[in-house]
Amino acid sequence: NQVGWFGFDADGNDADNRIYLQNNGSRDYRIWVINVQARLSAGGRPLKIGADYMHNTENYDAADLVGAAPGVDEDDTDGYVLYASLGSLNSRGDWLAAYTYAHIEQFAVNNSFSQDDWVRWGSATQTRSSNFKGHEIRGAYALAGNINLVGRLYLVEAISHGNDEDGNRLRLDLNYSF
Repeated sequence: NQVGWFGFDADGNDADNRIYLQNNGSRDYRIWVINVQARLSAGGRPLKIGADYMHNTENYDAADLVGAAPGVDEDDTDGYVLYASLGSLNSRGDWLAAYTYAHIEQFAVNNSFSQDDWVRWGSATQTRSSNFKGHEIRGAYALAGNINLVGRLYLVEAISHGNDEDGNRLRLDLNYSF
């Protein structure tokens, strides 16, 4: 279990702040994050159940909405993730199954610097990973202790009305560790 804080300060004098998508370089962020996780056992296999919650305490006004997704308002500052996984990938023949639900509002994170597993919204060099909700269903199998195959199905859509983006896709990864 952890608590964290992230602060992003916009610098109006920095010409580079315009490179960030959705005007993120011109907006301050004050994000609190709380993570909780329980590690249990079910049927002799590891079971993890957890939740993450994030809240941006920055107060926004209409001017801060410039560049944001359609239908977003200044109060879209919360996000949460709920997940459960069963199994592990330590040895050949091990398997893992997992389910995750995410609901990340537009200003819950600075989406120019957030993860891009869930959606590929943005450009070739920068993500716009917020203002989405959806599911990740994961299955994995260990081919050896250091090689595994992971399949992920993402069923994701934009939260705000007037924005019809989705992130529905299937991803298959072959991982090798050395």
